[in-house]
Amino acid sequence: MQRKNGRKDILSGKIFPVEELNRFVYLSSHLLFDKDNNLGGRGVYLRKGEESFSLAKKKNLFSKALRRQINPLDLEKIYEEDKEKL
Repeated sequence: MQRKNGRKDILSGKIFPVEELNRFVYLSSHLLFDKDNNLGGRGVYLRKGEESFSLAKKKNLFSKALRRQINPLDLEKIYEEDKEKL
């Protein structure tokens, strides 16, 4: 029996393969976009796409999922620097 490598999307609450998700990590009091899925720290997963990112940001889902207050400037920085990779 093959084990599926899925993670929960913070926007929909559904399980998706890791390849379909982006990982965001709370590390050293900052939210970071984990492009290579290899950073340590507490991470959350969000389905790929600018629309998903914008909706999660609007609903404050990063703060809720990480149980930390996320600086809005961190979200803006991620969006501006990695817009094409989201």
